[in-house]
Amino acid sequence: MSLSAVARVSRVFEVAEREAPALLAYLPERGLVPGAELVISEIDTVGRMLRFEVKGSGFVLSRETADKVWVGGPSSAPANS
Repeated sequence: MSLSAVARVSRVFEVAEREAPALLAYLPERGLVPGAELVISEIDTVGRMLRFEVKGSGFVLSRETADKVWVGGPSSAPANS
């Protein structure tokens, strides 16, 4: 995914659900919930960190934590029926 591209959170990886309950509290506090739109504003490949913006708020996640959040393009949002 390129910088400044809008993506939509599709889910949190099951390993995080089983092995990291604190992560499940941390991610929603930052707005990273299924359906949320985010923008990747910086990828630090040396420091292995990613800077995101969600609802106008910026924050940084380690690559290890970010790998547990699955995203897709804005069109990947579930259709409302």
